[in-house]
Amino acid sequence: HQELENHSKALEFFREALEAKPSTGDEHEERINAIQHAMAKSYATLGDFETSSSLFKGVLTRLQAAYGSENIEVANVLLAYADVLDQRGELEHSLQCYDRVLAIEVLDPKTWEVGNIYAKMG
Repeated sequence: HQELENHSKALEFFREALEAKPSTGDEHEERINAIQHAMAKSYATLGDFETSSSLFKGVLTRLQAAYGSENIEVANVLLAYADVLDQRGELEHSLQCYDRVLAIEVLDPKTWEVGNIYAKMG
């Protein structure tokens, strides 16, 4: 119960941070991405996987536009997004995210998680 209250409170602060006077250029984009990534994780913890997925998609789109699809930041977000998709029961889509992380070759993509998803699929 306390964890859910903490995430709800965190979301209030994240929203305030998004409304704060924007910085400029790359610093602004990095700030927005970091805040929305944190928000996506909090929404997932609260069970709002739809909002979480939407936020992750936005962060991924901006990161890929800024750095390309073979970037460690993209891989980090893909890993978190894959976990949310798994929780939503979107196993095929989750596997696609893990496959993209494997292709980037910059992180240990929690290969055991990939095995768990295949096991869930039967």
